[in-house]
Amino acid sequence: MARSVFEQLQDVVTEPRQAFEDIVSFILKCLSPSSRRVRVYRGDGGIDSFTGTLGESGEADVFQMKYFPGPWQDSQRQQIRDAYKTAKECEDYRLNTWTLCVPTRLRKEDIRWFDDWRKRQAGVIQLLDGDDLTLSLEDERCGLAREKLREWGMVGVSRRGADFAVRGFIRRQDARTGLTADIVLQLRNTGDRSARNIVATVSHAETGCVAGGSHYEWEGAGSGSLNPRTLRYANILNPTDAVPIMAIHLCERSTMPFQIQVRLTAEDKPASLLRCEITPEQIAAGQPVDFVAE
Repeated sequence: MARSVFEQLQDVVTEPRQAFEDIVSFILKCLSPSSRRVRVYRGDGGIDSFTGTLGESGEADVFQMKYFPGPWQDSQRQQIRDAYKTAKECEDYRLNTWTLCVPTRLRKEDIRWFDDWRKRQAGVIQLLDGDDLTLSLEDERCGLAREKLREWGMVGVSRRGADFAVRGFIRRQDARTGLTADIVLQLRNTGDRSARNIVATVSHAETGCVAGGSHYEWEGAGSGSLNPRTLRYANILNPTDAVPIMAIHLCERSTMPFQIQVRLTAEDKPASLLRCEITPEQIAAGQPVDFVAE
């Protein structure tokens, strides 16, 4: 039986356990930008990665990574039981779901044990094995994760072409300018092939102020409308490269929450639509905002 991509880690990196945690956390981040990873400090509360919120009123979907490349013995099974118990009893959040991530396709004996064990637990317990994680890699949002695995020398990681991600960088402005903030839209090629003939159509809520400008590498296309604005990228965007698209000015009269939509097309790539909604709190914090694919 062919080994999964993730089982190969023990052959190509010096710390396969750490590499497995890193790459699975990266895949989860690609699929769900809101997911976060926990830095271990005096115990991690049974969390490697999670979505949701921590705190007394928090509710979390927890992911636990275990690099078990061989059959499960008593020690591996005990680690699983201990990890779940720690997550279930943690006072930093209320556990919603707990998902075990492993690099292999399980033997029937291990599946039988896991199914029997989780039936006896009160919470929702799920499994992502090597096959599930490999299928996740096929998602168009996981281009950077595939690229990282190929850099490590993994065999069998498919090439999917160009993929796109958009992020909004918030720059707060001095009130004396009449503006409250600029949102600079950045396009990144998260795929594994160069993108050509990129066209971006940006539409957004009413700003109530003067329109922002596009980056010099983008040319006007379409009707010349400023909202929506259609721009064509004059160059080739290589894998992992990023380029600013344009800036959007905000002022006190801007509609809040502020919604932005970017439609992207490129050569040999189906059209994609990405959206975000920016709140006054996010503007005050000045943190980047990731767009979500439709």
